[in-house]
Amino acid sequence: MKSSVDTPLLNTISSPNSMASASTSNTSKGKLKRQRTSWTNRHTINTIVNGVSCRRCSHCSITWSNNTSTGTLTKHLLEKHHITNTSQPHSSSSMNTMSVIQHPIDMSKLLISRAFEKKIDSSITKYIITEMLPHVHVESLGFKQFMHDVLPGYGLKSARTLKRSIGQMYVVIRQIVISFLLTLDSRFAITFDGWSNNNLKGFYPMTLHWVCKETAKPMSMLIDFFHVFPGDGVGKRCGQALFMRVKSFGISSHILSITSDGASDAIMASNELGRLLHDMHGNDILPLSNMLRCMAHVFQLNIKVALEVISPSTIKLRNIFLSKRSSKVHELYSENILDQCMSMESGSHLALISLLDGIPP
Repeated sequence: MKSSVDTPLLNTISSPNSMASASTSNTSKGKLKRQRTSWTNRHTINTIVNGVSCRRCSHCSITWSNNTSTGTLTKHLLEKHHITNTSQPHSSSSMNTMSVIQHPIDMSKLLISRAFEKKIDSSITKYIITEMLPHVHVESLGFKQFMHDVLPGYGLKSARTLKRSIGQMYVVIRQIVISFLLTLDSRFAITFDGWSNNNLKGFYPMTLHWVCKETAKPMSMLIDFFHVFPGDGVGKRCGQALFMRVKSFGISSHILSITSDGASDAIMASNELGRLLHDMHGNDILPLSNMLRCMAHVFQLNIKVALEVISPSTIKLRNIFLSKRSSKVHELYSENILDQCMSMESGSHLALISLLDGIPP
């Protein structure tokens, strides 16, 4: 008689589905209720609160209505109790006396909360901006594999979504930069230059430079870059674009100088910016004496011209040492040239050029 009573009890404890089947069979005979089969039901208890039937979490005191979706239950169990579908089923009646044994978690099935997902999105956006990578980098095979290994449950955003996030972040940071620049009691120097992307579309980056009065250290900030349509009048359009940026950042009356390369379009853009600043403030904010040419560009152009002058001689020297394989020619010319080169003083390139001019090709 004792065994006939204990056997159903043991079956009920070992199989939670049998409890659900028993409760379903005890309902009204004329109406059948669909049996709950989700794994989240192993972690909830049917109860009554204020005369209303509801479900309560087996691990805390939170309650839900009977119509609560399994997605809500799954999110609660994961975020609050770190329980997933891989946890071993157990009975609520024996929860306090039986230890919950969890199997190894399948990382690919982990769910990430919405707040944590937004934090990851923001971190990836900052990473792309800081390292100056193209937004399509997030769709590369290596980056996808890296994110899958580190955060299997994270849904990586597309390059288009990342591009939109960068634009939204710029709008917010731009207002912060404007507020910061207005607090500085300094005058600014502007540098700009023209660049083109892989599609030969031109852009002009604009950088501010100033000296921090507290630390006496030079500071710089890339505040914007803009596109100007090429063609006639591009210098004037570039100067107008510079003026609009300076005005929108609230520093039009604090411009000290502007530096660009020696191209005619850049010179015209500087003159146009100075004219617009003069018309706006009624005084000589940016005189011609403060429109500077970039020395790096000047040196580059001079070196380029110098290389063009000595290029024939350097090509002749290269041909002597690389293309002449005859031992007699090598002994006659190469050793003599090397000895004279070693005996020359530093900077005697003119003597070397005159020496090479007398050597037959």
